[in-house]
Parts: sequence; structure tokens; C-alpha cells
Amino acid sequence: HTLFAAQGTGQRAYITDIMLDNSTASTPISVTITDGTSTLILSSPANHTPGNVSLATPFRSQPNTAVTFKASAGVSTLTVSAQGYAAP
Repeated sequence: HTLFAAQGTGQRAYITDIMLDNSTASTPISVTITDGTSTLILSSPANHTPGNVSLATPFRSQPNTAVTFKASAGVSTLTVSAQGYAAP
């Protein structure tokens, strides 16, 4: 699933904050965020316990590359929200 589309020639996505919400009552999971080169792995507790992560150093994508996420297991509903900006 795509968090940030490719930002254009010479532009990178910088992710500063991430929110995870796993609605499955008994299945904690991990979420892998990647641009194909760099990877960030976060854990998401079960039963609607949102996890908010502020990154002291932003996750920086490769230029003009999408940032995606993947859950470690299937769950009913997983919400992943990322905030950040685009810059060279």
C-alpha cells in the first residue's frame, strides 16, 4: 500500500510522524515502511490501541520513489497514516 507517491525528479519524501491503528482484538503486528532501499519497522498493538511515532530524524526516501507499507499479518482493519513533506 502506498503512503507517499513518488515526489518527482530530484524530490524525496520525508516522513516525520506515523500513526498506526490495528482494529483486530488479539493480533499485534509489525508494519514495514520502505522505499525499496531504506526500511523502518514499527509494531502495532492490537485492539484499537493507536501507536503514534514521532521520528526525531525523518525517514527520507530515495529521490522520486514511492514509500509503501506492509503488515506482517492479515488483520481486519489497519490504519496507517503518515505526515511529512517533500524536498530535494
